[in-house]
Amino acid sequence: SSGINAEYGTKSLCTSNKACRFCCEDDTILHLEQLPFFEPGIIESEEHVLTTCPMYDTIRYVLSDNLKSLLMLQEYKLIMSSSHVKEFGKYVHACYELRNPKEHPTETSSI
Repeated sequence: SSGINAEYGTKSLCTSNKACRFCCEDDTILHLEQLPFFEPGIIESEEHVLTTCPMYDTIRYVLSDNLKSLLMLQEYKLIMSSSHVKEFGKYVHACYELRNPKEHPTETSSI
């Protein structure tokens, strides 16, 4: 194996320079981004995922207006110290589940 696909997606979003796989649909992006000089148009960062990536629009749409405003202003410290922390946690979890769908969903107990 070349190791290219094995390493893809294993780096932290904040340190990688990866094109957003949902905004840049072209498969050649996956190969081009392995080059040291590649600069994608849309970098998949925490900010991009939380605030602008269209993949998560349906989840973002149902957030409270206050939380949406705090996200757009990138007031993460304020979110974590406010009454929005639980809603934010559910939002991040829903984004994770959408991004990483389970192949065989199992029944989970309600919390």
